[in-house]
Amino acid sequence: MSFDIQINNQTGVFDQLDHDIMLDGVGNPIILTGQNKLIQDIQKILFTTKNYFYNTYGTNIESLVGTNIGVDKTKSQLAEQVTNSLVYLQYLQNQQSQYQKVNANEIIGTIDSITVNYLPEIKTRNTSPSDVFTFRVAISITTAAQKPIVVTNNLSLA
Repeated sequence: MSFDIQINNQTGVFDQLDHDIMLDGVGNPIILTGQNKLIQDIQKILFTTKNYFYNTYGTNIESLVGTNIGVDKTKSQLAEQVTNSLVYLQYLQNQQSQYQKVNANEIIGTIDSITVNYLPEIKTRNTSPSDVFTFRVAISITTAAQKPIVVTNNLSLA
């Protein structure tokens, strides 16, 4: 049986300021299993930046910050990076299930759709001369247990 420790996500936006481990009433970490674990696994891989030591896990969404490639090209690149990270997560889950019993609700069965929408109404000006552009990424998957899940997050790029 696989599990994960729940990470605080009270804002609904998974960002660098919101990564505290959630504790129960007696101070023990809250353990996630099933669909909740899968949703957190998806959020973790999307918001982990690939680096020299882990160049296959995560995304390069950070590389889009400061580019001036236009909204449509940014949407396309976001969708591509999300797709690549989910395919890799699916690969990792399949590898794990060969050696450990894994709940079928914790495994991506199929990636049904990835939608990236630009949210101009959330466009704001920060303290620097560049604008902040916000995109909503909606991921629709079906678990290996044939249960549909939709994961939605906003991404802001300067």
